[in-house]
Amino acid sequence: MWYLDWQFWSAVAAFSALVLSQLPPLKSILKKGEIELKKQTSILIHHSIGTPNVNVFVSLKNVGGRAVNVNSIRIQLTRDGKELPILIATGYFADLNAQQTTMFTPFELGTGESWAHTINCHEKWDRSQRQKFRAISSKVRDTISDKLKQGPLPNGDLHEANAEQIKEIHEQFVNNFQWLQGEYSGLLQVMDSNDKVMLSDEFKFTIFESESNELKAGVEDYRYGYGIHLPISQKQQGIWIDLVG
Repeated sequence: MWYLDWQFWSAVAAFSALVLSQLPPLKSILKKGEIELKKQTSILIHHSIGTPNVNVFVSLKNVGGRAVNVNSIRIQLTRDGKELPILIATGYFADLNAQQTTMFTPFELGTGESWAHTINCHEKWDRSQRQKFRAISSKVRDTISDKLKQGPLPNGDLHEANAEQIKEIHEQFVNNFQWLQGEYSGLLQVMDSNDKVMLSDEFKFTIFESESNELKAGVEDYRYGYGIHLPISQKQQGIWIDLVG
């Protein structure tokens, strides 16, 4: 009889051992993807015509058993209990020496893989905001370009936009500016391909009146085109804020 055949049972034992040897990998495969998040203990806050921007170093590692898809990263802020616009990560610095950001696009993290970069998060403008900024940016650029054709100013002075354009820029800044004095709470969220929250991390920080004023000071350089059609000036680079939590 087959059940008395020792060779048959030896084959069964060998097959069972083979199956058991594969159980750890199978268990790993069945385990869900899980992300470990670490962030820098300080952030760079700045703004674009008043619209809040945040730069923060984020490290993501897949410590689970399946690959995970990261669709987006965003930051939800509140100031003294008032909810502010959501800031979306639209770019990141590819390495420590990068001067320009690389566009943020969805990516996959395999088991054990990491993604660690400084991300730039800002409010997504609606169509009206984009049109207003493009219009004033073009006007300022053309005005300053025309003045430059007439030659440089004495004493190293810089050419400016006209008074009407400067007023319009200041109005846009006032409407957009959010970095007021107060206590801030933040929620950094990592979103999956279905735009659902995979992971979130809370933090807090304080902006003092002097820091808010320092951020406002950069508006004076808009008249020269800095931060409009030219790169930002020294005063527009933002300030570092320590996080709590």
